[in-house]
Amino acid sequence: MDEPRKVKDEVLKFYQRRFLEVEEERPLLDGVRFNMISHEDNTFLMGKFSLEEVKGVVWEYDSNKCPRLDGFNFKFIKTFWDLLGVDFMRFVEEFHANGIIPR
Repeated sequence: MDEPRKVKDEVLKFYQRRFLEVEEERPLLDGVRFNMISHEDNTFLMGKFSLEEVKGVVWEYDSNKCPRLDGFNFKFIKTFWDLLGVDFMRFVEEFHANGIIPR
């Protein structure tokens, strides 16, 4: 009955040694002044994308390029923007809100 206890102790020691943080002196950032953006700039950068911005970016792309592997190139998106624009904006807004590209 003593053997399982020894095994557990050795496993515990192994992982304690492996993940033990070595004490070392780390530099401090006290007194360092970082450049900051204004509240207005932050609000602008964090704001949602406008329809005009998104449409402008789509129109800047080469019509033969595909944003995804589904085979729909930018010419297709531009041609059918009146039908796809709302869904395209929903896609961009979901990315903005969640930080992931939806399937």
